[in-house]
Amino acid sequence: MNRLKTLFLFTIILSLLLSGCRSTPTSPVETDEETGGGPVPVLVGAILAPADSATATLNPKVTEAVRSVKTRLGVHKQIVTTSDFLSTEEALRYFGENEARVVLIADPAYKDILPSAEQTYPKTKFLSLTPGDVQTGSNRLAGAYLVGALAGAISPNGAITALFTAGDTQVAVVEKALRTGLAETNKKAVLTRAVTGENIPLTGDVLISTVKDTLPVMTASLTGTNVGIALVNANEPTPSGIFVVESGYLDTDILPQLESILSGKDVKNLGKTGWNLYIAGPGTTPSGPAVKRPLSSEINEKMMPLLQKVEQGQIDLAGF
Repeated sequence: MNRLKTLFLFTIILSLLLSGCRSTPTSPVETDEETGGGPVPVLVGAILAPADSATATLNPKVTEAVRSVKTRLGVHKQIVTTSDFLSTEEALRYFGENEARVVLIADPAYKDILPSAEQTYPKTKFLSLTPGDVQTGSNRLAGAYLVGALAGAISPNGAITALFTAGDTQVAVVEKALRTGLAETNKKAVLTRAVTGENIPLTGDVLISTVKDTLPVMTASLTGTNVGIALVNANEPTPSGIFVVESGYLDTDILPQLESILSGKDVKNLGKTGWNLYIAGPGTTPSGPAVKRPLSSEINEKMMPLLQKVEQGQIDLAGF
C-alpha cells in the first residue's frame, strides 16, 4: 500500500514538473531577471514572427516598443519566438498564466487561436499585428471597393464581370462595394455578376476575383483581349499578368498605443490593414510570391486618393 502511495505521489510531482517546463520559454530573445522581493512588476510580452514570415519586418518595431515601455514605465519584459515553446498554444499559455498585461504578436500563426486564449486568460490582452483576412468581413468590402475602382480605371470599354462562388453569402454587399468603387473612376461602366459552375460565358474586358476560390476560373478565362484583377492576402501566390489588390500591414507607431493600454485604455488594434496595388510579374518560383510591378502613373493618379480614403477610414463600409 505504501509503495502505491509513493508511486502515486511521484506521478503527480513528475506531471507538475513537466507541465511547468512546457510553459517556460527555452531561449527567449530577451528577458528580464526576476525581481527579488517587493511587488512583481507588470509583465509585457512579445512574440516575434519567423524570419521568413511576411510580417517579420514588424519585429524591430515590436522589440523597440517593448524595450521602451520597460525603460519608461519599469515593466518586466519577455520577448520570445514560437520556437521557444512546444506549440503556439503553449506560448499563449505562458503569458496567460503569468498574467501578462499585454502581449504583442507579430507571428501570423496565432491569429485564429487568439479568441480562445482571450477567453481563457481575461487578464491578458493579446494583440495580433498581422493584417486581417481579405476573404471576410470589412477587409473584403474595403478591398472590393478598391478592386471596383481599379477595374474602372483600367477598363477601355467599361464592360466588367465579377466572379462569385455559388455558396458566397456576401455577394450582395461585395457587389455594392465593387459598384461604389467603380463609380469613383468610371461612372459609365457596367458590372455583371457571374457565378462559377453555371457555365455562363465570362464576357467583359475586365474580370474580377474577390475570393481565392474564383481565381483559377478567372485566370483560365483570360484570353489576351481582357485582363483580370484579384483581391488577395499579403504574399499569396498570384498568376503573372494579373492586376492585384493585396492586403498589407499599415505601419503605425506602436509605442503610444502600448502605453495607452498599460494606462488602462481599451485599444483593440495596434495597426490597420493597408493595401498594395500592383501588377503581378513572374515570381522566382511557380508557387512563390509574384514580383510586384508598379501601376502606370495614369492609373496611380486615379487610385492613390481612393487608397488614402480607405486607409484613413473615410469609406463607410457599414453602408455597403
